[in-house]
Amino acid sequence: RPCESIRAQGIGVSVVYSGTDTHGEPMSIYLASRRVPGLRTFVDEYAIGRRTCLVPIAAEPIENGDADVRAATAAVRAADLEVESIAHADGASEPAPPLRDFHVIVLGPGDPFYLLARLRELGLDLQLREAVSHGSVVVGIGAGAVVLGPAISPWIMASDFAPEDGMYLDGLHLTETVVLPHHDDPAHAETHAAIIERYGDAYPVVPLTDHQAVIVSSEGRRLIDGQPTTAGN
Repeated sequence: RPCESIRAQGIGVSVVYSGTDTHGEPMSIYLASRRVPGLRTFVDEYAIGRRTCLVPIAAEPIENGDADVRAATAAVRAADLEVESIAHADGASEPAPPLRDFHVIVLGPGDPFYLLARLRELGLDLQLREAVSHGSVVVGIGAGAVVLGPAISPWIMASDFAPEDGMYLDGLHLTETVVLPHHDDPAHAETHAAIIERYGDAYPVVPLTDHQAVIVSSEGRRLIDGQPTTAGN
């Protein structure tokens, strides 16, 4: 399991874990906690273009969530990507462009339970799979990284947020990796250890500090370490 002694020395220096994590499908996913180390290299290596959107849904229910969206947008732009923030508000005057129109799709930080519920409500879970099947790459930051995995139930133990009663807690299954963001926060250390103990035999569980990311592809998983721009919760 990748949670056994994770180490890396700097941006572009990564640990390759054995086994594939995308059901053998040719997809590429970047999962980050807060910062986005090595994102430019990831896009250069895996994306077929650079048109990028950021889906800010996870920040909608959070007080001062706009600040997290701005920070995430700035971090992605620092990777030489022009970012379009696409709104899916009820009653919007114009429909948002379909996700398949973008080469890089970023799910931003915030409340993972709200994000997952809204993605399904809006049909964006299906749009995301369609986009990936057409060659788009997906970037998850914080909550965005959590929902891309097989289940968000592990995150209940560590999150400041909570799911609605009866919520379906399966994730989007674009990766079988469960990430634990903000691992460098001392408040999370004990809880993350408990999550690894409870779920580590069921899923590859990867704790991520705020300066780490993991790249998941049909080739396996690579941990990236660095110190770039801050991106939100």
